[in-house]
Amino acid sequence: MLADQGMQVDAVDPGDLDERLRRNRLVTHYRRRIQDYNPGTKRFNAIVNDMKMDARESIEIMLNYSRHLLPGGVAVITLKMPKTGDSASDAKKILDMLSDDLKRLSSGYSIIGARQLYHNRSEVTVVMNPKRN
Repeated sequence: MLADQGMQVDAVDPGDLDERLRRNRLVTHYRRRIQDYNPGTKRFNAIVNDMKMDARESIEIMLNYSRHLLPGGVAVITLKMPKTGDSASDAKKILDMLSDDLKRLSSGYSIIGARQLYHNRSEVTVVMNPKRN
C-alpha cells in the first residue's frame, strides 16, 4: 500500500475503508464519489484509479486530474473492459476500444506501459506520466 511506503494518501471512496486504513494516519478518507471530490490546489506524486466504472468515464476523470499530478509523478489506471464472447470479432472490438482508450489517455499523459494481467482478462492496467505543455 502507498501509505506503507510513507506516502500521504487521499482515498476517495463512497464506501467504508478497511479498519487498517482508517487507523493509518497517512490516509485521509473522503467518503464520496470521485466526481464530487475537489482537491483544490493539492498536487500529488501519484494518482491511482481502480474504479468500477466504464473505462471512458474513468479516462475522463483521469484527464481532469492530470493537472494535479506533480512533474515526474505517475498515474495508474485500471481500465474495465466489457466482457464479451470468445469470437474473433469480439476480440477485435475490444482491441479497437482499447486502442481508442489509450489514444484518449495519451492526450494528457505519456503512456509508459499497458498490461492485461493474466488472471483478469477484462482489465488492462496503464501506467503514465503527465504531459506538460
